[in-house]
Amino acid sequence: MLQVYTDPATLINIRPISKRNTMQNPRRSVPIDEVYVSRAPSNAPASTSEGAIVLSLVKQAAASPRVRMLTLFWLIGVFAMLWAPAPIHVTDEMKQVYEAKVVDAAHIENYQETYAAYVDAEEAVADAQVWFWRFRPEHKAVVDERQAAATHARAKLNHLEDVREAKMREAKAYVGLWSDYGLNEARARFWAAFESGNRSLSNFESTGMIPSLTHLIPGKVFASRQTFWQMVFSVLQSREENIISLIFHWAFVALINFTFGLIGSLFYFTVSLVSMVFTYNPDPLSAAAFVGLALLGAVAVVASYLVGIYAMAASGVYVVGKLAAQSARIQYDQQRATPAHLRQRPHYE
Repeated sequence: MLQVYTDPATLINIRPISKRNTMQNPRRSVPIDEVYVSRAPSNAPASTSEGAIVLSLVKQAAASPRVRMLTLFWLIGVFAMLWAPAPIHVTDEMKQVYEAKVVDAAHIENYQETYAAYVDAEEAVADAQVWFWRFRPEHKAVVDERQAAATHARAKLNHLEDVREAKMREAKAYVGLWSDYGLNEARARFWAAFESGNRSLSNFESTGMIPSLTHLIPGKVFASRQTFWQMVFSVLQSREENIISLIFHWAFVALINFTFGLIGSLFYFTVSLVSMVFTYNPDPLSAAAFVGLALLGAVAVVASYLVGIYAMAASGVYVVGKLAAQSARIQYDQQRATPAHLRQRPHYE
């Protein structure tokens, strides 16, 4: 044995490695699954609990002036859209006068006859438009004659519709924009854009209050239908066997569709609201205040809906992640408890 003194307090022993010892005691490779990894018990409390983290974030958000201001605007918007009463009280006498004006606007003299004549004229034009009628003089002459009659019928119908719209404007101006009728119509337009559009406005269209709104762009229904069909096609086209990844894909698609669908409904509601406000003939200041408050309420409701959807999605992802981690830990513990000769046996498939 060779001894080297480098420090009085330190002794380093250098022993030559014997080839004989190496052959007698060969090194044994340890499988990776037999390596013991020290870790805390699964039921041990974490140093920083998740509840404490969430509570800390909530306290920090509540202390922010910007968050407080946004919360105040959100509360005002939700209250205005859902529960706020009308500032102008409509008496029974005003209600009777308003209903009489609406009935008078709905029953324009000769309106039904003029409308039927216009429909017949358009059908006659369609019947005369045979194959290549533009290049056949005899058929083109018939089409031009019938088209002139249809144009004349349409002009008469437009005149009667202008008369009816003027009477409806007079009736709405009588009760005012801030009355129950104005608020109910604004809310009906919002829910029509938020849901599907056509069903919520059927009553208004029957009285002539909202003309020709059958082309509404749906919001939530559009998102639901898009999500459904994308799910169907993803199932038909997917070759994956992992159901968890497929569910996450569906959830992501649903979130995107609902987000864009509801944001699109806000744009449509803005245009519809402005056109509605002008039918009440309000002063500019009152109209601006009404539009601003209605848009604030619409944004607050849509934001609440989207926040709820994203919160549900986040909680679902969190629960699935916890279950997956717990399952992996149980599987690892079971694998460690299995004898080594069973884990390392060859498999023949």
